[in-house]
Amino acid sequence: MVFKSKTIIFQGSSVLLTLLALILFSPNAFSTVNTYGYFSVNYEDTGEEPGGGNPVGEFSFPHLNLMMQSQLSDQFRIYLNFSGDGAEMLEVRNYWGEYVYRDYLKFRAGKIYRPFDLFNEKLDAVPTYLGIEPPEIFDKDHLMLPRTGEFMVFGNYFLQGNPLKYSLMTGNKEVIDSDKSLSWDLNYNMGDRFIVGASGYYSGKASVIGDPGDLPKGGILPWMDSDSYSVIGGYAQARWNKLTVQAAFWTSPHDAVRNADRVLELLDPATGAGLNQTQIDRFLLDDTQPATLSNIDTNGDYTVNTFYLRFGYAIPGGTIPAIKWELIPFFFWDYYENPETIAEKDFGGDNEAGVSSDGKFDKLTLGVSIKPTDDIALKIDTSSHMYNWYNANGEEESTSYQEIRIDLSFFFK
Repeated sequence: MVFKSKTIIFQGSSVLLTLLALILFSPNAFSTVNTYGYFSVNYEDTGEEPGGGNPVGEFSFPHLNLMMQSQLSDQFRIYLNFSGDGAEMLEVRNYWGEYVYRDYLKFRAGKIYRPFDLFNEKLDAVPTYLGIEPPEIFDKDHLMLPRTGEFMVFGNYFLQGNPLKYSLMTGNKEVIDSDKSLSWDLNYNMGDRFIVGASGYYSGKASVIGDPGDLPKGGILPWMDSDSYSVIGGYAQARWNKLTVQAAFWTSPHDAVRNADRVLELLDPATGAGLNQTQIDRFLLDDTQPATLSNIDTNGDYTVNTFYLRFGYAIPGGTIPAIKWELIPFFFWDYYENPETIAEKDFGGDNEAGVSSDGKFDKLTLGVSIKPTDDIALKIDTSSHMYNWYNANGEEESTSYQEIRIDLSFFFK
């Protein structure tokens, strides 16, 4: 397989990555390497948004993942995940080495997807899950926490024949320069019928890495000097015959300090940040006075909340010459609120919650997944974003806009 790539990016510990690559591609190990991956082609068309603007529908290539695993012994395993998202750039998305002492005590080191919620570890496996877009907690425009960590202790205990899984993780060089972060996850699986779990994350006292206009890669907004935040919540999945129900709730309180110079830049009309009146009032100590450094409110404390409900029903299909297929209608309800963010992505904002007058929106999604085999999925869905906003007269009113998406994804090995 040949990748045509403009750039190859290696993130994380170069020493560990080099060792993993040497082991993985050594002549003796190559025969034991399990190679597989996913890719998808996506088309999205956003309807006319309130306030003007009618984005043109466009194709994208959101997933291209080549994964390699090698079982070096009963106790040692290594893993590499190459990503070519956008079909323009190849990067090492994550990698790790694993040591198994017992089933109840395992260790991983590297750049590791964080066990969190039902989705974080499997978002690359796009044909396998309901829908096209992830829940709002993992939307790349407003990630509530970093998706990866560096060192993990985890394992399984069996209760009445069913696994109780736990994990503890630390490390986070992807987003912030901080005290060491800590996350945990605990879930109980009753066969394929029911999963219930809880997850938590604590950032430590953290500061922003990157330019003020960078999209947040974790929970910290780019106009903060520092932030100490947590994310906590729970999730569940149930299957009854052909029906799948998934639900979760997450809350994230932030103890943050704004950078007055960066906020002043946001408030300057000449920069084009385009803050609404609620956001202007929030950033100023006295909204009746001009925006100056002495009038910036540097107390940036706020709380992000989100939940989702997802329903899918698998309908066995007929036979399309020698191809067995499955039809899975699905319905999602996502809610998200972030009173601190703004709309403009060029300044690190979020054009969903940041467009609204109160930082809140609901998204309803209706769609269908057509699966001729377990390895192929054609997904079609439409979403309606509903929120309050300030119209041209400065009056607050309810509004909405629609999106249509088509995604064709494959698993290969």
